[in-house]
Amino acid sequence: MRKFVVVAVFAAVIVFLIVFASITRTRQPVQKEIVKSVTVKPVTNIEQEEEETVSVSEKNADITTTLIKLQPNEILLNIIATDINGDTFDDQIISIKRAGVASVILITGIYNSDKAEYQRVSEIETGVTQANTFSFSITDLIGDHSNVLVYTGLNNSGESILKAYKPSSFLRFKFNYDLIADLKTDGNIFIQQSDRSDAYSMFKTQGESFPIWVYSSDTSRGLESLDQIQTMWDWSFSEKKYVIVSQTRVNGKKIAANELNRILDGTPETFENFLSGLWYKTPSSGNNLRYIFFNADDKEIILSFDKTQELYGWTASSLTKNGIHITSMSKSINNLIRQFNITLNGLDEIKLRVNDDVKMYIKEETLWDGTYKKISLKANSYKEQTASQLLKQIESNSQIWTTSDNMSVTIKKSQFFITNDEKNSSGIITETVINNEPLLEFRTLQGETLLKGHYKAELETTDTENSTTETLLLYPVNISIKGFSLTGEAPVRFERSIEK
Repeated sequence: MRKFVVVAVFAAVIVFLIVFASITRTRQPVQKEIVKSVTVKPVTNIEQEEEETVSVSEKNADITTTLIKLQPNEILLNIIATDINGDTFDDQIISIKRAGVASVILITGIYNSDKAEYQRVSEIETGVTQANTFSFSITDLIGDHSNVLVYTGLNNSGESILKAYKPSSFLRFKFNYDLIADLKTDGNIFIQQSDRSDAYSMFKTQGESFPIWVYSSDTSRGLESLDQIQTMWDWSFSEKKYVIVSQTRVNGKKIAANELNRILDGTPETFENFLSGLWYKTPSSGNNLRYIFFNADDKEIILSFDKTQELYGWTASSLTKNGIHITSMSKSINNLIRQFNITLNGLDEIKLRVNDDVKMYIKEETLWDGTYKKISLKANSYKEQTASQLLKQIESNSQIWTTSDNMSVTIKKSQFFITNDEKNSSGIITETVINNEPLLEFRTLQGETLLKGHYKAELETTDTENSTTETLLLYPVNISIKGFSLTGEAPVRFERSIEK
């Protein structure tokens, strides 16, 4: 009898565990680990006709998936996973391109715990037609601890768009959005974020809303005027939307009409060529100098401050009325994207604002935001040829360079590779001429290396009866507004022996 009771109790426990596990599984969304976005770039042209087949790169398609079922004519661009309706389950908001539709589309999928699937409850046609400029995020824009959907981007006319939607219903799957901000301008739009109190962080009180700044052309001063109207929008609790709080005219600097038309001729390439070169932030002095180097030919942007450099690939450009919008991606940190909004102030002056990440809105001013002057460095063709001939001479032989500490250095096709018994490193070499002197810049792409920054190069040759010894001396230099100067450090020394 006792044995029968023990068996019955054991069986009851097993049944209870099976039922509990089944209930738990039905309450968990599938693949809940997807909590951040990864951009997938479509292979096909976004302007394709509706009947064309939509496809994505297989390589990129493997790194991200959506739990919202896509239609055959839809391309996934980006994903946000968040609890949008407050039911403790992660929902998904995705951006897509659809064949036959010019603008990016946002789709909200609410997780149905009963069916263990995501159901489409909202679809927003954004009006943003330049997909590379599109970004969206979930943020507490108002300060009442609510999730607000915000997106920005450019249309085909080069106008900036910002719209914000607040969820208005949380009854199961009767989900709706209320449009609380609908802004469009031929200039730029920025959300000014500020730190909120500790009481807000602990949900004890509400925080201040984030104002939105809109810059638009002052058409009352004529089409060639660079004057702008600065409009501040902020949340109105009575009207339950963003309303205009203040407007101020910002005087723009005048540019000769023919020069303005030349730079802003309607093609991104012309403005990119205008940007090409070294710019420094004003006002700044001494060690606080910040530099931005635009390399239109190699599609690179380099941010320099003190002894640090950030290298970005220049992925896309879109013209605005008085400037350009540039999308870039870090070459050292995967999926780190920076958006550069540039306005033309003068023939040698620009105004720059930077959005640090596709998912983060910057404050009104950041360390890289501000006015930049172009450094005009005169060079003559003879010195430019000398720089080119020097690099060609360094690369001219297959013999490997060596250092005093047994490192092997290979230089070819404007690239360098350094190896020893413990580590390897590699990078690229670019040549430039400053104050009529040829310089070589070494940029590390992989590993730690003794080569980083600008160097003045000298090549010495010593002949013997059977061989020629070449010595390459690289003197470190500092770049400044006035040109460059030697740092005083010992030169980096390479040698190689070439048999006759």
